[in-house]
Amino acid sequence: MTSPIVQTDAAGVPRFLSFAAPESDAGLRSQAPQTVAHNFLQQRGDLLALAPATLKALDQPLADLPESELAGLRVSGDKRLMDSITVAYAQTYFGLPVIGAGVAVTLRDEPLGVMAATSTVRHDISVARPSDADIKRALVLVQRQAGAQLAAAEVGLSDAQDGATTTGNSDMRINAARLVVFRFEAAKRQGDGHPDEPGHGQEAPLPSIALPALPDGITDGSHHVAIELYFTLTTPPW
Repeated sequence: MTSPIVQTDAAGVPRFLSFAAPESDAGLRSQAPQTVAHNFLQQRGDLLALAPATLKALDQPLADLPESELAGLRVSGDKRLMDSITVAYAQTYFGLPVIGAGVAVTLRDEPLGVMAATSTVRHDISVARPSDADIKRALVLVQRQAGAQLAAAEVGLSDAQDGATTTGNSDMRINAARLVVFRFEAAKRQGDGHPDEPGHGQEAPLPSIALPALPDGITDGSHHVAIELYFTLTTPPW
């Protein structure tokens, strides 16, 4: 394969590469897109500063529970758009997806060949393994069926600032939950909105729920195994 154009971030870490003329041969045409992407990362992952140890489980599914593997990459799916195919990989730790981090390999569909690759991998990531007791408590939420009722107190939330009561609210229901690795960023903790600001052309302020105090040991930029929980809560007038 020809030499790519490589772009780096402010710290000099390669983040994007592209090929002016992707190579294609009969061997590539007979392979599935994910296989081509896997092989590219295993053979040319150094172009994105990917350590060989992180490329051993590319074809493995994301884990539901923490595994023994530390930092890695696992395929999360592929998407076709016109004449290209993008194979996406989640960065993982303990086999769990690291939110907001991964690699995407873009292939030309016909003839099949690698066009570009993008990396948002966080290098030198370190995560403390949760205890068996912590995992057991997390599974109580993670294994709940979609649509099941959820009490705000179960996830440490209090009443909504717009006056709605979340405690015992029968309209608060789980949509989905899973274990992930999450990087805490203090500046983003309250989200993009503010309870006193109208949103998206609405006269009413955005709904907001007060967040609990942070436990000791959680510092800005640190990574933790966490529960990613999506829920629906009906609060007037939303």
